[in-house]
Amino acid sequence: MSQNRVDEMKSRGVTPLVPYPGANTKWECECQRCESIVYPRYSTVVSAGKGGCNICAKKDAAALRQKATEKLALQQADRLGLKPLIKYPGAHKLWRLECKKCGEITEKMAHGVTQGKGCRFCQAGAGGRAKRESNSEGAIKTLIEAGLTPIAQYPGTHKPWLSICQSCGQIASPRLSGIKAGQGGCRNCGNAKKGQSRRIPDTVALELFYSAGAKPLAPYMNANTPVECICLKCGSVIHPRIAFIKKGHSACRRCALVSADSAFDYFGPATFYLIRNKSLGALKVGIAGAETKRLSAHVQKGWEVLETLNTEYGYQVWYAEGKVLAWLRSELRLEACVADSDMPQGGFTETFAIGTVSPKIVWERVLREVSSPDMPVPQPILDGTAQRKARRTCTLVIGGAPCTNTYNSNGYCLKHQRAWRLYGDPLATRREHHLNSVCQVESDAQVCGKPIDRKGMCSVHYYRNYMYGDPLILKRGTPRPLPKKCIAQPCDQAPYAKGFCKTHYSANRRTKAKV
Repeated sequence: MSQNRVDEMKSRGVTPLVPYPGANTKWECECQRCESIVYPRYSTVVSAGKGGCNICAKKDAAALRQKATEKLALQQADRLGLKPLIKYPGAHKLWRLECKKCGEITEKMAHGVTQGKGCRFCQAGAGGRAKRESNSEGAIKTLIEAGLTPIAQYPGTHKPWLSICQSCGQIASPRLSGIKAGQGGCRNCGNAKKGQSRRIPDTVALELFYSAGAKPLAPYMNANTPVECICLKCGSVIHPRIAFIKKGHSACRRCALVSADSAFDYFGPATFYLIRNKSLGALKVGIAGAETKRLSAHVQKGWEVLETLNTEYGYQVWYAEGKVLAWLRSELRLEACVADSDMPQGGFTETFAIGTVSPKIVWERVLREVSSPDMPVPQPILDGTAQRKARRTCTLVIGGAPCTNTYNSNGYCLKHQRAWRLYGDPLATRREHHLNSVCQVESDAQVCGKPIDRKGMCSVHYYRNYMYGDPLILKRGTPRPLPKKCIAQPCDQAPYAKGFCKTHYSANRRTKAKV
C-alpha cells in the first residue's frame, strides 16, 4: 500500500525521500523537474490533483501570463507602428523598437507600449505642429504689430523667425518670445535707436570741438566717427573724434606732438633719409633729429644711405613723412615688408619692398612734400615764440644729484641703460672699485703691503682667493728655517733643500730611489 502511494507521487513529478507520513502531513520529496526539495501533502497532490512542486507551479503560471502579455504587447506595438528589434523582454524592461513612420530607434518600457505609448519623436512633432498651427495666426499678428513681415512659416515661440523689417527693409530673425517680452524685433533698428539715445547734442559737440582747438567743417555724426576740422593752432586739416576729446586727448595730433616730451625736436634741425637693405630686400623712409644717432643706428645694422635732406625745422620733415607714407600705403598699396624682429632698432613700419617703386620716384615725392606750399606752419613759428627743445637727460639721481648724461632709453642714459639691461640695476658695475693702492691682507699680524693686482689684493693673495676662496690659505706647510750649513758631515756648503747642500741633496735622492 505504501509503495503505491510512492508510485502515485512519482507519477505527479515528485520523488519521496522518506517513508509515507500520512495523507495530510508534509512529505519530504525531490522535484523531478527542478530537483528542489519540497514538502507537499499526499492529499493535495493525489487526492486534489494539484502539482507536487510549488516552485515549478509558479513558473508555469508566470510563463502563461508572460505569453498572454507578450501577445497583447506585440499587437499594440503593431497598432502603434512600432517594429520590435529584440524579443519581448518583459513588462518592466526596456524594449528596443523602430518606428515604421520616422525610422527612429527608441527604447521604451514594454508595459508603456501595452498602455498605448508610441514613438516619442512622432508624438512630439505632431504635438508641436498642432500647437504651432493653432497659434500661427496670433503669432503673425504679433509680429506685424512689432513692425515685421514674416517671410517663413511660424517656427515656434523660442526659435528665430525669418522676417523683413518694415522700417529699414533689412532681414531680421527675432524670436516671438523676445517680442512678447518687450524686446525689439529688428536688431539694426534697435542699435540705431540705442545710438541715437546716446548721441551727444550738436550744440554740446560743437562746444567740445572748439574747446579742443578744432573748427568743424562737416556735420557731427556720432562720438566714434571722425569729423573733418581745422586746427585753430596750426591750421592743419584734422579728423578728431568726440570720444577721444572727452577722454582728454588733443584734437590735433601735430600740435600734441610738438609740445610732447619726445626725443624729436619739432623746432630744431632735422633730417629726412631714404635707406636700403639688400639682404632684407627693403627700402625705408624716415626722419631723425640732426643731433641724434637715429640714422647711424640703421647704418650699424647693415642699411645703406641713399638720400638725405636737412631741414631747418623738424616739423617740416615730420609733415612730409606723413604725406609720403600715406602715398605709399593708400595710393600705391605698399605694405611693410620687414618684420619687427628683423629691425631691433625700430622703424619697420616705414619699410617697403625693393622693386615695387623706384627710389628716385620716392625721393622726388619727398622733395615735393617738403617744399609744398600747403604745409601748415605751427603757430609758435608764426608768433616767433618757437624754441628748441632741450635735450632730455638721464632720469637717475645719484647721491642726491641728477645724472647729466644725454637720455638714451627707458629713462636712462646709455651707460645706466646698459647696466639696467645687463644686470637689472642701472647702478650695477662690472668691477668693484678699490681705493687702496697696496694689498691690505694681514698675515701673522702683518699687512702684506705689496702693490695691488686685482680685487684690492696683490697677485699672490688674489690667486689664492680666486682658486681656494681664501687669500690666506696655504696648500703646503710653512717650511722650517734652513740651517746655516749642510747637515751632512763633514760639509760646510750652504744648504740647498731639506738641510742638504745641492750635492748631498742629489745623493740623498738617488739613495732613496734605489731603496
